[in-house]
Amino acid sequence: ARIIIYSKKINAAMLGMEMATQNINDGYPEALLRSLRKGFLSDDIYGQIKNCSNSSEFKLVLEDTDYGTDLFNAEEGKENVEVSQLRKKMKQRLMDQFQFILAQSCYPLNAFIVKMLHGYQIDNVVFIIEGLKGGRTMDELLKTADPLGYFPELKNIMPVEDNDYASLYQTVLIDLPVGVYFRKFMNEITAGGAAADDNVEMDSRFIADAMKDYNLQQIQLRVKKIWLHEFYDWCETSLNETSAEVMMDLLKFEADMMTIQIIANSLSFRDLSDAKGREVERKKYISRVGYLYPERDELLSKVNDFKAMMLALEATPYEEMLRRVNQ
Repeated sequence: ARIIIYSKKINAAMLGMEMATQNINDGYPEALLRSLRKGFLSDDIYGQIKNCSNSSEFKLVLEDTDYGTDLFNAEEGKENVEVSQLRKKMKQRLMDQFQFILAQSCYPLNAFIVKMLHGYQIDNVVFIIEGLKGGRTMDELLKTADPLGYFPELKNIMPVEDNDYASLYQTVLIDLPVGVYFRKFMNEITAGGAAADDNVEMDSRFIADAMKDYNLQQIQLRVKKIWLHEFYDWCETSLNETSAEVMMDLLKFEADMMTIQIIANSLSFRDLSDAKGREVERKKYISRVGYLYPERDELLSKVNDFKAMMLALEATPYEEMLRRVNQ
């Protein structure tokens, strides 16, 4: 009993010390976050937005909120509000806030923000490569890229000729902030070969041979899977218990959504929906993180049509979501 009481006193003392020093590193960022949270739209505002019948009413509802100035300054004089522009302005506003908090924070908050943004950066890399292949200019692409995934090195990406992603990987991708995920992707697809060691330099022929069977969307899915797993593991080991629990729940949901999307999209491709494709190829893209793994893994691996996918997701929260989509 004395040991238990003594242990509780030590824990209370440690908690007291932690609370006493909390303001040194985290006080200002916490104040910023509390302030930003107060700017969130209330249920009442959302209710008013739902009842808006035109753009003028929509502007009128939001003009007195924290979003009003950011969203509508450039839209003055325009009768209609473009949804794409509103979306980009909202994301740019969020990115500006992230960058400001990042500049005021220390570990682990700064590392958390950086790792979180890596997911958007991977999507932007693929968006730029795809856009350049389609003949669009870099300036045009940078203007339409996701603000949450912007980083200066994006402009270093060059057009790809004949799907030569191997050369692009060697010259540009490996040096990007998200280059580590592309490197790990290369190690995965060359497992057992000379390139499986991070310390071994891969020559261009080896890389080209390894990547010849992958299109851009497949590379994106594999790289995003690596990012998601690493972010999940980092949150589990580096954040405090409460933060880790919240983030792991969110990332599990993200992983499940990716799994469902991958399976749904694969149904249109024979090489991914036949027996061999389901058991071998499709599993390469499906995450081990999530509420669907491992309990539903076997059922999902057998899915070859939408009805089978609904059965595999029976009695999960996603069943109702898919039912709405299929109505």
